[in-house]
Parts: sequence; C-alpha cells; structure tokens
Amino acid sequence: MRPHRHSPCIRPRGGRPAQELQHEPDPQKHDGGHFDELDEEDELDDEEREVPEPVAPPSAEPLANLEAARVAERLSQALAALPLAQREAFLMHQEGDLTAAEIAAATGTNEEAAKSRLRYAMNKLKEAIGE
Repeated sequence: MRPHRHSPCIRPRGGRPAQELQHEPDPQKHDGGHFDELDEEDELDDEEREVPEPVAPPSAEPLANLEAARVAERLSQALAALPLAQREAFLMHQEGDLTAAEIAAATGTNEEAAKSRLRYAMNKLKEAIGE
C-alpha cells in the first residue's frame, strides 16, 4: 500500500517526492555561484543592530533564593507549631478560601472564635517569618 501523497515523510519541505531528492551541495565547498559578497552598505555594524537586553533567570539571584527558602522553612515550622484549632482555621482560610463564618460552620464554633483563631495564627506566623 502506498502512503498518502501529502505525507510529510514522503514530501519534504521542497515539495519534491523523496525519490527525487538529490544531495544538497556542501556550503563549505562554495563555488561563488550562488552567494555574492554583501556590499559594504548592506552590512550592519554591531552598533546598528538592536540586541535585546538579556534577562537573568530567577536562579541568577542566589541570595534572594536562599532568603526565600529560609522564610519558607520558618513558615513551615511555625505552621506545624500552631495549636491545631489555629492551624486548622488558617489552612481553611488560606488554602480553602473560606470566610470566618464558613470556618465556624465547618468547625462547629461561632464566628468570633473562628476570627480569633485566624488572628492568633496570623500573628504567630508573621512573628515567625519576621514581619
């Protein structure tokens, strides 16, 4: 069975069937026929070319990355050290995007207790990371 005539493996970019492809000339063996030297006016100086300013990846700032890692570690330790009720309220608020009223309903407490737990948790975590 013959492959479809538009198959990319049968018709390369030039549109010629694979059987008709010939070996392309080696650019190192230039005979001067196809490539003309650029005129001086066609050449661009380095000053004329617009080269975009390179942007450093985030990993290029190791001190900032180190500090962020230290803050994340302090936050993780402080979160683990919170009393269960405060940690639960904090995570429901931050991860679950629940309001104080929704946290109160989920934990079986009143809204004021949920607000208090959130406030205590936030204060302890801010203190732990140095804010």
